[in-house]
Amino acid sequence: MGYISHGQLIQLMLSCSYLHHVADNTPIWNNITVVGKELTDTHLQTVGEKCPKYLTFSSCNGEKLSPLGFRSLFRNCSTSLRGLTISDCKGGDLVTASLLLHLSARCRELTSLHLSLCNLGDEALTQLAQRTHRLEQVCIPMCSGVSDTSFRILLQRHYRYLTCLDITGCYHISNIAISQLSLCPDLTSLYLGNCNQITSDTLLTLSSKLTKLTILDIRGCKNVSSDSVLALLAANPHIHTLSLSHVSMVTDAVLDQIARTLLSLNVLDLSGCIKVTSVGVQYLVKHPLTALDLGSTAVSFRGCCAIANYLCTTLKQVSFNFCSDVNDECVRKIVQRCKKLDRISIFGCSYIRNYSALNRLNSRLILDF
Repeated sequence: MGYISHGQLIQLMLSCSYLHHVADNTPIWNNITVVGKELTDTHLQTVGEKCPKYLTFSSCNGEKLSPLGFRSLFRNCSTSLRGLTISDCKGGDLVTASLLLHLSARCRELTSLHLSLCNLGDEALTQLAQRTHRLEQVCIPMCSGVSDTSFRILLQRHYRYLTCLDITGCYHISNIAISQLSLCPDLTSLYLGNCNQITSDTLLTLSSKLTKLTILDIRGCKNVSSDSVLALLAANPHIHTLSLSHVSMVTDAVLDQIARTLLSLNVLDLSGCIKVTSVGVQYLVKHPLTALDLGSTAVSFRGCCAIANYLCTTLKQVSFNFCSDVNDECVRKIVQRCKKLDRISIFGCSYIRNYSALNRLNSRLILDF
């Protein structure tokens, strides 16, 4: 049963009573993903009756939904639901605080919440934090209605359980409140992108307590020093995924220190770090990077040669968007030597013109230009 889709299961259920019983009780209903649907209350009721553990709505439209549909959904899966993800959805209460209020009223065992671009405010997050028993993953990027009020309640109630936190773009959360993340002993994934109130003191406070991070995203944090960033990285040497996009303090010298500190690094985003040159890239390629974003940096032919020579067995994705010194020869060398490469981005590279030659070198290559 684990190798067929939910739609195929429904067809089985219609064929005979025995298969209806088997399909209706299969563990495949533990994880339900709804993609690209115009949702109705009937849809939510049907999904809720399957009592999923993990539920995802992706690219759905909620214009036709009413509070009755949400009550039915969360009443039916009140004891089973552990994770809810809503991404790229639009319309109605599917992207408002109303959904979270219905969720928090019934699903006390929820451990994982992923909401992106939802109109979420302090009241809804406070209700969820107060009513759930153990939140381990809270991802609320671009929920600008969240402030210190609800964020502090979240930490007070669940600091000992949190392993993953994403507050990218939640710019109303202050540096003082973010400093309290130092209380979270098991935090492994931390996304603080575009939280503009973060300062060097914030990162130094976090570096004194957080030691288990494997994923760190501080893109767009402009008020931090190189010393504070390096201190946080030194306290977390097992970081394998790092985003420093548009962090102005990143230089070649900083990359040298990062290369010496993060020996497990394999995904790195340096887009918009205008002080990064090919010298810094040469420090980084000592590690088996699988994804590297160098968009809007000063990387040139020498850096591209280093990538081609040292990452030829590991690199899968690379971006040179708006790199003015990258040309056809640079990219051809990388595509030719990096056999695992499946995507390369070269928007705004005016010296790259021979796109067809790149596809001939690698027929499965996805070329973004």
